Amino acid sequence: MICSTTYVPNRLVTSKRSARSTKISGVVACRAAMGTPTSLTNADQIDTSPKRELLTLAALDVGSGATKLEIARVDTSQDPWSIVGEVLFSEQATLLLAGDLKAQSNNCLSDPIMDSAIDILRNFKSIAEKHDAVKLRGIATAVFRLADNAPELLARIENELGIKLTVVSQDEEGEIGFLTAATGAQQPAASDEAPAPPLDLSSVVAWDSGGASFQLTVCDSGPEGKQYQIYQGPLGASLATAQFVEEVQNRPWAEVTTPNPISLEEAEALR
Repeated sequence: MICSTTYVPNRLVTSKRSARSTKISGVVACRAAMGTPTSLTNADQIDTSPKRELLTLAALDVGSGATKLEIARVDTSQDPWSIVGEVLFSEQATLLLAGDLKAQSNNCLSDPIMDSAIDILRNFKSIAEKHDAVKLRGIATAVFRLADNAPELLARIENELGIKLTVVSQDEEGEIGFLTAATGAQQPAASDEAPAPPLDLSSVVAWDSGGASFQLTVCDSGPEGKQYQIYQGPLGASLATAQFVEEVQNRPWAEVTTPNPISLEEAEALR
């Protein structure tokens, strides 16, 4: 299986008990690898067995600012799924897709950035195979919803690497971010024989700040299943940085590698 990640801060988990940063968990993308529906709104959409099943899954998250791989042993009978023991492998590769898109005049990703994406994913696929992951799948987020040539990159990834990425909507991204936060807040399983204790999902608030969007998500569980409330923000780290460079510093984003140094007056202008 495969999943991906985003800019720092990646996933900020705030609950009544604790607050900590966490990578987007491969557990969530593992659902996609197992062929479960992309939308995870209702519990009855997830095919979970009462018998505990442990699988080695690899998850890719091809985000707007970074691409991440996580491989773990996963208990698929839990909802949300839980990692058993330590994560086997976790790595992030910076890939500024949203920044590249913003720098182009045709709303298309450049050829060099697409080549870089292929190279990163080829390496991640090799790592997943070395860990004997039973599934290799992935999700793609905001920049793939924005770029006119995103279908071309997705086709290259599938044809050249055999990796099929699912482009998620911003609503789905909010749900995935929440389930990631829930996984991060959940106490880990003690062993293969002892499942993780249940988590009160109403105690979790998930802030997901990516390269081209952000989501703030809470969840209530009732008779009709999970009900999500998602605030959808239009800007992520790359797009916000580009807007700052262009509108506050009055410089062309396509010619700028960093907004630093930022003056006190420019910082005040952000208010």
